[in-house]
Amino acid sequence: MKEDIVKIIAKVTKLSPEMLMMESDKPRQWDSMNHIEVLLLLEEEYEITFSEEEMAELNSVDAICEIVERMV
Repeated sequence: MKEDIVKIIAKVTKLSPEMLMMESDKPRQWDSMNHIEVLLLLEEEYEITFSEEEMAELNSVDAICEIVERMV
Protein backbone atom coordinates (compact mmCIF):
# COMPACT_ATOMS: atom_id res chain seq x y z
CA MET A 1 0.00 0.00 0.00
CA LYS A 2 2.88 2.38 0.75
CA GLU A 3 4.03 2.25 -2.87
CA ASP A 4 0.55 3.20 -4.07
CA ILE A 5 0.37 6.11 -1.63
CA VAL A 6 3.83 7.29 -2.71
CA LYS A 7 2.72 7.17 -6.37
CA ILE A 8 -0.20 9.46 -5.53
CA ILE A 9 2.09 11.87 -3.67
CA ALA A 10 4.61 11.79 -6.54
CA LYS A 11 1.92 12.48 -9.13
CA VAL A 12 0.75 15.60 -7.29
CA THR A 13 4.11 16.93 -6.14
CA LYS A 14 6.15 16.02 -9.25
CA LEU A 15 8.76 14.51 -6.92
CA SER A 16 10.22 11.13 -7.78
CA PRO A 17 8.78 8.11 -5.95
CA GLU A 18 12.34 6.98 -5.23
CA MET A 19 13.20 10.24 -3.48
CA LEU A 20 9.95 10.17 -1.53
CA MET A 21 10.67 6.60 -0.37
CA MET A 22 14.27 7.44 0.60
CA GLU A 23 13.17 10.46 2.62
CA SER A 24 9.87 9.06 3.86
CA ASP A 25 10.65 9.85 7.50
CA LYS A 26 11.64 13.47 6.81
CA PRO A 27 9.25 16.45 6.83
CA ARG A 28 7.23 16.73 3.64
CA GLN A 29 8.97 18.26 0.65
CA TRP A 30 5.94 19.95 -0.93
CA ASP A 31 3.89 23.08 -0.37
CA SER A 32 0.56 23.40 1.40
CA MET A 33 -1.51 23.51 -1.80
CA ASN A 34 0.02 20.24 -2.98
CA HIS A 35 -0.50 18.84 0.50
CA ILE A 36 -4.23 19.54 0.34
CA GLU A 37 -4.43 17.99 -3.13
CA VAL A 38 -2.59 14.87 -1.89
CA LEU A 39 -5.01 14.51 1.02
CA LEU A 40 -8.06 14.96 -1.20
CA LEU A 41 -6.82 12.33 -3.65
CA LEU A 42 -6.08 9.90 -0.83
CA GLU A 43 -9.53 10.45 0.65
CA GLU A 44 -11.09 9.78 -2.74
CA GLU A 45 -8.89 6.79 -3.59
CA TYR A 46 -9.33 5.01 -0.25
CA GLU A 47 -12.81 6.33 0.62
CA ILE A 48 -11.61 7.79 3.90
CA THR A 49 -11.90 11.18 5.61
CA PHE A 50 -9.12 12.82 7.58
CA SER A 51 -9.98 14.70 10.75
CA GLU A 52 -8.38 18.07 11.44
CA GLU A 53 -6.15 16.40 14.06
CA GLU A 54 -4.98 13.78 11.56
CA MET A 55 -4.29 16.42 8.93
CA ALA A 56 -2.04 18.22 11.40
CA GLU A 57 -0.09 14.99 11.99
CA LEU A 58 0.49 14.27 8.29
CA ASN A 59 3.93 15.84 8.07
CA SER A 60 5.86 13.08 6.29
CA VAL A 61 5.33 10.24 3.83
CA ASP A 62 5.62 7.73 6.69
CA ALA A 63 2.98 9.57 8.74
CA ILE A 64 0.61 9.70 5.76
CA CYS A 65 1.10 6.00 5.04
CA GLU A 66 0.61 5.02 8.66
CA ILE A 67 -2.67 6.90 9.03
CA VAL A 68 -4.06 5.74 5.68
CA GLU A 69 -3.17 2.12 6.41
CA ARG A 70 -4.82 2.41 9.82
CA MET A 71 -8.01 3.83 8.32
CA VAL A 72 -8.39 1.33 5.49
